[in-house]
Amino acid sequence: MCIPAAARAQQAAPQNGLAQAAEVYPSRPILLMIPSSKGGGADISFRVLAAALEPVLGQKIEIVNKPADGAAEGLAALAKAKPDGYTLGGVWNGPLTASPQVRALPYTVDSFDTVASVYESDYAVCARKDFPAETGPALVALLREKPLGYTYSNEGRGGAGYFAGERLFEALGVLVRSENYDGSGEAAKNFLAGAVDLYVGTVPAIQAHIKSGSVKCLIVLSTRRPDILRQAATTREIGAEGTEAALWRMIIAPKGLPKDRRAKLEAAIRKAMAAPSVQTFLAVQGERALADGGPETMARLKKEFAAFSDLTSRLGVKSE
Repeated sequence: MCIPAAARAQQAAPQNGLAQAAEVYPSRPILLMIPSSKGGGADISFRVLAAALEPVLGQKIEIVNKPADGAAEGLAALAKAKPDGYTLGGVWNGPLTASPQVRALPYTVDSFDTVASVYESDYAVCARKDFPAETGPALVALLREKPLGYTYSNEGRGGAGYFAGERLFEALGVLVRSENYDGSGEAAKNFLAGAVDLYVGTVPAIQAHIKSGSVKCLIVLSTRRPDILRQAATTREIGAEGTEAALWRMIIAPKGLPKDRRAKLEAAIRKAMAAPSVQTFLAVQGERALADGGPETMARLKKEFAAFSDLTSRLGVKSE
């Protein structure tokens, strides 16, 4: 019997629909966009995670670096990508919470869906070994004695480290001159070379110098004290609780990621984070693993954005 073409199409349609519904995600490689240079701290950390994530998801993760314009180019491209779970971003908090305070950007926090937080490193206030203070309280006393008498380096005016330092010093009632550099690497290099008195940034950038004894970290912007910062005072101990700050990394996606795919990615990331390769990397870097899922990560981003926005208004920081 000859079946008309229209009837054949009607019979085929449900089958095609079933085939699409039965598609197992992911069925092809996933692109992970990292808005930083290849070989940098962010790039290396996400590559370690990606290598552990591939066997969990059963697919290759292809990494693309887009470091131009202080991460803005990469995040703008990510925001425009199809939200199907095949294009993800490996990013840190600064470009989402700090950079928007000082410049107009082609994206906002709400341009993305957060999948999971992965790594975290506290900010600390550090000095070279010959600096005339040995404890956090002694440093605070010294800064109060000489308003604007000391300088500190940070990762840049639009970086989370800048806002972290300014919020801490404001809470302590001290005035310290900010010297802004292009990234944590430059901030650390200039501090180590003696161009500034203090360093406000993450521990991994100067970890080797802390271990050698040439650098002492006197304040950690946290209520807990990491093992590597045994002599550092916590924010609670110096009367600045509420100014805690950290650099934390996360996996995000373009807005509109299907909930089932986000849930699968989040579960896979949690499993990959437990891999020995990732745990060893974190131990060497002096970072902590995070277990926050998408909603918790978004809530933390918005809370930090609001805190930095309030600080921007109080400091009178103008947008570019």
